[in-house]
Amino acid sequence: LGEALEPAVPHAHFAQYAPETVDYAILMEDFDGYCTGDQVVGADIDQAHRAVEALARFHAQYWNRVDDPALSWVPSTNSELVRESMIEGCLAGWDKMVDLFADLLPERLKESKGAYLSRLPALYDAMVDGHQTLAHTDYRADNLLFGVEPGHQPIVILDWSAVAKSKGVQDLAYFLTQNLSDHCRSNHETTLHALYHATLVKEGVQGYSFEEFDKDYELGVLFNFVYAIVIASALDISNERATAFVGKLASRSADCIVERGLLDTLLPSLPATGASA
Repeated sequence: LGEALEPAVPHAHFAQYAPETVDYAILMEDFDGYCTGDQVVGADIDQAHRAVEALARFHAQYWNRVDDPALSWVPSTNSELVRESMIEGCLAGWDKMVDLFADLLPERLKESKGAYLSRLPALYDAMVDGHQTLAHTDYRADNLLFGVEPGHQPIVILDWSAVAKSKGVQDLAYFLTQNLSDHCRSNHETTLHALYHATLVKEGVQGYSFEEFDKDYELGVLFNFVYAIVIASALDISNERATAFVGKLASRSADCIVERGLLDTLLPSLPATGASA
Protein backbone atom coordinates (compact mmCIF):
# COMPACT_ATOMS: atom_id res chain seq x y z
CA LEU A 1 0.00 0.00 0.00
CA GLY A 2 3.02 2.26 0.15
CA GLU A 3 4.57 4.65 2.65
CA ALA A 4 2.06 7.39 1.75
CA LEU A 5 -0.80 5.48 3.37
CA GLU A 6 -2.52 7.47 6.08
CA PRO A 7 -3.34 6.53 8.83
CA ALA A 8 -0.33 4.70 10.13
CA VAL A 9 0.32 1.07 9.34
CA PRO A 10 3.15 -0.98 10.85
CA HIS A 11 6.43 -0.89 9.00
CA ALA A 12 7.61 -4.33 7.93
CA HIS A 13 11.35 -4.64 8.52
CA PHE A 14 11.34 -8.07 6.91
CA ALA A 15 8.73 -10.12 5.05
CA GLN A 16 9.30 -13.40 3.26
CA TYR A 17 6.89 -16.01 1.88
CA ALA A 18 7.66 -19.50 0.58
CA PRO A 19 4.73 -20.59 -1.63
CA GLU A 20 6.01 -24.16 -1.94
CA THR A 21 5.65 -24.72 1.81
CA VAL A 22 3.19 -21.89 2.64
CA ASP A 23 5.66 -20.75 5.30
CA TYR A 24 6.11 -17.05 5.98
CA ALA A 25 7.98 -14.75 8.30
CA ILE A 26 7.31 -11.11 9.19
CA LEU A 27 9.35 -8.81 11.39
CA MET A 28 7.07 -5.88 12.12
CA GLU A 29 7.45 -2.52 13.81
CA ASP A 30 6.83 -2.65 17.55
CA PHE A 31 4.01 -0.61 19.07
CA ASP A 32 4.73 -1.17 22.73
CA GLY A 33 2.48 0.73 25.10
CA TYR A 34 -0.47 1.13 22.73
CA CYS A 35 -3.99 0.15 23.78
CA THR A 36 -5.41 -2.75 21.77
CA GLY A 37 -9.05 -2.54 20.75
CA ASP A 38 -11.49 -5.13 22.04
CA GLN A 39 -14.49 -6.06 19.92
CA VAL A 40 -16.26 -7.82 22.79
CA VAL A 41 -16.08 -4.76 25.05
CA GLY A 42 -16.64 -2.48 22.08
CA ALA A 43 -15.00 0.82 21.17
CA ASP A 44 -15.73 3.91 23.25
CA ILE A 45 -16.43 7.28 21.65
CA ASP A 46 -12.79 8.42 21.62
CA GLN A 47 -11.61 5.20 19.98
CA ALA A 48 -14.54 5.24 17.56
CA HIS A 49 -13.88 8.85 16.56
CA ARG A 50 -10.24 8.06 15.79
CA ALA A 51 -11.17 4.90 13.89
CA VAL A 52 -13.83 6.51 11.71
CA GLU A 53 -11.76 9.58 10.87
CA ALA A 54 -8.74 7.44 10.00
CA LEU A 55 -10.88 5.14 7.87
CA ALA A 56 -12.29 8.03 5.85
CA ARG A 57 -8.79 9.45 5.24
CA PHE A 58 -7.63 6.06 4.00
CA HIS A 59 -10.61 5.63 1.70
CA ALA A 60 -10.28 9.16 0.33
CA GLN A 61 -6.75 8.42 -0.89
CA TYR A 62 -8.00 5.68 -3.20
CA TRP A 63 -11.47 7.03 -3.98
CA ASN A 64 -12.44 6.07 -7.57
CA ARG A 65 -8.79 5.14 -8.24
CA VAL A 66 -9.11 1.37 -8.03
CA ASP A 67 -8.53 0.96 -11.78
CA ASP A 68 -4.99 2.29 -11.39
CA PRO A 69 -2.63 -0.37 -12.82
CA ALA A 70 -0.60 -0.12 -9.61
CA LEU A 71 -3.60 -1.65 -7.81
CA SER A 72 -4.14 -4.52 -10.26
CA TRP A 73 -3.08 -7.01 -7.58
CA VAL A 74 -6.03 -6.07 -5.34
CA PRO A 75 -9.08 -8.33 -5.78
CA SER A 76 -12.68 -7.16 -5.83
CA THR A 77 -14.83 -7.93 -2.82
CA ASN A 78 -17.18 -9.44 -5.42
CA SER A 79 -14.55 -11.72 -6.94
CA GLU A 80 -15.93 -15.15 -7.71
CA LEU A 81 -13.81 -16.97 -5.14
CA VAL A 82 -14.68 -14.64 -2.26
CA ARG A 83 -18.33 -14.26 -3.20
CA GLU A 84 -19.09 -17.95 -3.68
CA SER A 85 -17.24 -19.13 -0.58
CA MET A 86 -18.98 -16.54 1.61
CA ILE A 87 -22.43 -17.28 0.19
CA GLU A 88 -21.90 -21.02 0.68
CA GLY A 89 -20.78 -20.29 4.25
CA CYS A 90 -23.96 -18.30 4.88
CA LEU A 91 -26.22 -21.00 3.47
CA ALA A 92 -24.53 -23.60 5.64
CA GLY A 93 -24.15 -21.41 8.72
CA TRP A 94 -27.46 -19.58 9.22
CA ASP A 95 -29.15 -22.29 11.28
CA LYS A 96 -26.13 -22.82 13.52
CA MET A 97 -25.89 -19.08 14.17
CA VAL A 98 -29.56 -18.89 15.13
CA ASP A 99 -29.31 -21.98 17.33
CA LEU A 100 -26.24 -20.66 19.14
CA PHE A 101 -27.50 -17.14 19.70
CA ALA A 102 -31.28 -17.53 19.71
CA ASP A 103 -31.63 -15.44 22.86
CA LEU A 104 -29.53 -12.60 21.44
CA LEU A 105 -31.13 -12.23 18.01
CA PRO A 106 -34.37 -10.31 17.29
CA GLU A 107 -37.26 -12.51 16.16
CA ARG A 108 -37.69 -10.37 13.03
CA LEU A 109 -34.13 -11.21 12.00
CA LYS A 110 -34.53 -14.93 12.69
CA GLU A 111 -37.63 -14.98 10.48
CA SER A 112 -35.78 -13.47 7.51
CA LYS A 113 -33.62 -16.48 6.56
CA GLY A 114 -35.00 -17.06 3.06
CA ALA A 115 -35.37 -13.38 2.23
CA TYR A 116 -31.85 -12.51 3.33
CA LEU A 117 -29.97 -15.48 1.90
CA SER A 118 -31.68 -15.23 -1.50
CA ARG A 119 -30.43 -11.65 -1.82
CA LEU A 120 -26.77 -12.26 -1.03
CA PRO A 121 -25.74 -12.18 -4.72
CA ALA A 122 -27.47 -8.80 -5.06
CA LEU A 123 -25.70 -7.47 -1.96
CA TYR A 124 -22.32 -8.52 -3.33
CA ASP A 125 -23.14 -6.84 -6.65
CA ALA A 126 -24.15 -3.69 -4.77
CA MET A 127 -20.78 -3.48 -3.02
CA VAL A 128 -19.00 -3.03 -6.35
CA ASP A 129 -21.53 -0.68 -7.94
CA GLY A 130 -20.87 3.05 -7.90
CA HIS A 131 -18.00 4.76 -6.09
CA GLN A 132 -15.15 2.39 -5.29
CA THR A 133 -12.08 2.56 -3.09
CA LEU A 134 -9.74 0.21 -1.27
CA ALA A 135 -11.44 -1.45 1.67
CA HIS A 136 -9.67 -3.09 4.58
CA THR A 137 -12.64 -5.56 4.89
CA ASP A 138 -11.70 -6.60 8.46
CA TYR A 139 -11.87 -3.17 10.07
CA ARG A 140 -12.69 -4.19 13.61
CA ALA A 141 -11.60 -3.17 17.06
CA ASP A 142 -9.19 -6.08 17.57
CA ASN A 143 -7.22 -4.92 14.52
CA LEU A 144 -6.74 -1.40 15.87
CA LEU A 145 -4.13 0.01 18.25
CA PHE A 146 -4.78 3.32 19.98
CA GLY A 147 -2.00 5.65 21.09
CA VAL A 148 -2.04 6.61 24.76
CA GLU A 149 1.26 8.41 25.29
CA PRO A 150 2.94 11.54 23.83
CA GLY A 151 4.59 10.64 20.56
CA HIS A 152 2.21 7.78 19.81
CA GLN A 153 0.26 7.66 16.55
CA PRO A 154 -3.44 8.32 17.29
CA ILE A 155 -4.29 4.96 15.70
CA VAL A 156 -2.52 2.07 13.99
CA ILE A 157 -4.36 -0.36 11.71
CA LEU A 158 -3.29 -4.00 11.63
CA ASP A 159 -3.99 -7.01 9.38
CA TRP A 160 -4.21 -5.83 5.79
CA SER A 161 -4.36 -9.39 4.43
CA ALA A 162 -7.89 -9.06 3.02
CA VAL A 163 -7.76 -5.62 1.36
CA ALA A 164 -10.20 -5.43 -1.57
CA LYS A 165 -11.87 -3.06 -4.00
CA SER A 166 -15.32 -2.15 -2.71
CA LYS A 167 -17.53 0.61 -1.39
CA GLY A 168 -16.04 2.44 1.57
CA VAL A 169 -19.19 1.74 3.54
CA GLN A 170 -18.24 -1.94 3.68
CA ASP A 171 -15.62 -1.00 6.27
CA LEU A 172 -17.65 1.75 7.93
CA ALA A 173 -20.76 -0.36 8.45
CA TYR A 174 -18.71 -3.27 9.75
CA PHE A 175 -17.08 -1.05 12.34
CA LEU A 176 -20.16 0.90 13.42
CA THR A 177 -22.62 -2.00 13.55
CA GLN A 178 -20.40 -4.65 15.12
CA ASN A 179 -17.63 -2.91 17.05
CA LEU A 180 -19.08 -0.13 19.19
CA SER A 181 -19.93 -0.56 22.83
CA ASP A 182 -23.68 -0.56 23.43
CA HIS A 183 -23.46 2.89 25.02
CA CYS A 184 -21.40 4.30 22.18
CA ARG A 185 -23.67 2.94 19.46
CA SER A 186 -26.89 4.09 21.09
CA ASN A 187 -25.56 7.60 21.75
CA HIS A 188 -23.07 8.31 18.98
CA GLU A 189 -23.69 6.16 15.88
CA THR A 190 -25.41 8.99 14.00
CA THR A 191 -22.56 11.41 14.77
CA LEU A 192 -19.90 8.90 13.74
CA HIS A 193 -21.80 8.10 10.55
CA ALA A 194 -21.82 11.80 9.66
CA LEU A 195 -18.15 12.19 10.63
CA TYR A 196 -17.10 9.67 7.99
CA HIS A 197 -18.82 11.55 5.17
CA ALA A 198 -17.60 14.94 6.41
CA THR A 199 -14.03 13.64 6.51
CA LEU A 200 -14.30 12.27 2.97
CA VAL A 201 -15.36 15.71 1.77
CA LYS A 202 -12.61 17.40 3.78
CA GLU A 203 -10.06 15.07 2.16
CA GLY A 204 -11.21 16.07 -1.34
CA VAL A 205 -13.85 13.51 -2.30
CA GLN A 206 -16.40 15.13 -4.63
CA GLY A 207 -19.68 14.06 -6.18
CA TYR A 208 -20.78 11.87 -3.28
CA SER A 209 -23.80 13.43 -1.63
CA PHE A 210 -24.80 12.64 1.92
CA GLU A 211 -28.03 11.13 0.60
CA GLU A 212 -26.14 8.72 -1.69
CA PHE A 213 -23.74 7.89 1.13
CA ASP A 214 -26.61 7.14 3.51
CA LYS A 215 -28.19 4.74 1.00
CA ASP A 216 -24.84 3.03 0.51
CA TYR A 217 -24.41 2.77 4.26
CA GLU A 218 -27.68 0.89 4.64
CA LEU A 219 -26.52 -1.57 1.98
CA GLY A 220 -23.32 -1.97 3.99
CA VAL A 221 -25.28 -2.66 7.17
CA LEU A 222 -27.20 -5.48 5.46
CA PHE A 223 -24.11 -6.80 3.70
CA ASN A 224 -21.93 -7.09 6.78
CA PHE A 225 -24.26 -9.54 8.51
CA VAL A 226 -22.59 -12.21 6.32
CA TYR A 227 -19.58 -12.12 8.64
CA ALA A 228 -21.70 -12.92 11.67
CA ILE A 229 -23.22 -15.90 9.87
CA VAL A 230 -19.99 -17.34 8.49
CA ILE A 231 -17.93 -16.86 11.64
CA ALA A 232 -20.68 -18.40 13.78
CA SER A 233 -20.81 -21.45 11.52
CA ALA A 234 -17.14 -22.18 12.22
CA LEU A 235 -17.26 -21.34 15.91
CA ASP A 236 -15.65 -23.58 18.52
CA ILE A 237 -18.08 -23.05 21.39
CA SER A 238 -15.54 -24.38 23.89
CA ASN A 239 -13.62 -21.13 23.37
CA GLU A 240 -15.38 -18.64 25.65
CA ARG A 241 -13.69 -15.58 24.17
CA ALA A 242 -14.63 -16.61 20.63
CA THR A 243 -18.22 -17.31 21.63
CA ALA A 244 -18.53 -13.90 23.30
CA PHE A 245 -16.95 -12.25 20.25
CA VAL A 246 -19.36 -13.85 17.77
CA GLY A 247 -22.36 -13.28 20.00
CA LYS A 248 -21.59 -9.58 20.18
CA LEU A 249 -21.00 -9.08 16.47
CA ALA A 250 -24.13 -11.08 15.56
CA SER A 251 -26.46 -9.37 18.04
CA ARG A 252 -25.15 -5.85 17.39
CA SER A 253 -25.40 -6.28 13.63
CA ALA A 254 -28.88 -7.82 13.82
CA ASP A 255 -30.12 -5.06 16.13
CA CYS A 256 -28.92 -2.39 13.68
CA ILE A 257 -30.65 -4.10 10.76
CA VAL A 258 -33.93 -4.42 12.64
CA GLU A 259 -33.82 -0.95 14.21
CA ARG A 260 -33.37 0.63 10.78
CA GLY A 261 -36.23 -1.47 9.37
CA LEU A 262 -34.01 -2.72 6.55
CA LEU A 263 -35.69 -6.13 6.39
CA ASP A 264 -38.94 -4.39 5.47
CA THR A 265 -37.60 -1.58 3.28
CA LEU A 266 -34.23 -2.15 1.65
CA LEU A 267 -34.07 -5.96 1.53
CA PRO A 268 -37.29 -6.44 -0.51
CA SER A 269 -36.02 -3.89 -3.05
CA LEU A 270 -33.11 -6.14 -3.97
CA PRO A 271 -33.53 -8.94 -6.52
CA ALA A 272 -33.87 -12.39 -5.00
CA THR A 273 -31.70 -14.98 -6.71
CA GLY A 274 -29.86 -18.16 -5.80
CA ALA A 275 -30.47 -20.68 -3.05
CA SER A 276 -32.06 -19.53 0.17
CA ALA A 277 -31.87 -22.61 2.37
